[in-house]
Amino acid sequence: MKFKKSLGAFLVPLLSILLAFVIGGIIMAALGADPFLAVKYLFQGAFGSKAGIGTTLAKATPLMFTALCACFAYRCGVFNLGGEGQFLMGSIAAFLTCYFTGLTGFGGILLALALWCLVTKADKVTGLYNLLYYTVFIAFAEEFVVRGICVYLVRGEEPYIRYLAPNLLFAAMHLFSYANWGAITVPYVISFVSSELLGLLTMGCIFQFLKEKSGTLWTAVLVHAILDYSVVLSYR
Repeated sequence: MKFKKSLGAFLVPLLSILLAFVIGGIIMAALGADPFLAVKYLFQGAFGSKAGIGTTLAKATPLMFTALCACFAYRCGVFNLGGEGQFLMGSIAAFLTCYFTGLTGFGGILLALALWCLVTKADKVTGLYNLLYYTVFIAFAEEFVVRGICVYLVRGEEPYIRYLAPNLLFAAMHLFSYANWGAITVPYVISFVSSELLGLLTMGCIFQFLKEKSGTLWTAVLVHAILDYSVVLSYR
């Protein structure tokens, strides 16, 4: 039952993306355009160069954080229709935090998260503890081991090895935590590989790209910490 649920969680988004391409292709074909050529240029523009990948991540990151905002409403059992408003309010809150405190970068984001925790969480001590735990212990430790040490050890290898080897380890590290440190059974491993492995591998590669693009490990640590803590904020 759990395996079927995990498989469904993996297949539904994948089929949704494929269906969107099919419907878009039908519309383009009806308008006289070549849908295959359009998809080719789409992927070339988004992932065909380092500059393209950087631009894609820069445009996608605010949208991904806005999507994370919906987690809070869904966990509360409320259907969320305010994505655009959340995006604007997040932008305003970030600006006001920087303007009135003078803090930017890592410190400013930590302050904004701490204030959000104090406003929204009933158990404020636990919320602040989780902020410290996920930003300092989890994010920094994982990034230091995987994107720091492991990437350094394979720095002379081909790009696909340099990205796949450390981030497969990153994905495997979550095998135990996703099981709540319980028994690791064969059905659980199959479920993990089919529903979680690809997403963790992709996220790890994004963290590594951010680290290499920015030239500092702290960029990956910051994004990693915010993503982890955003999930914690969505809990009831």
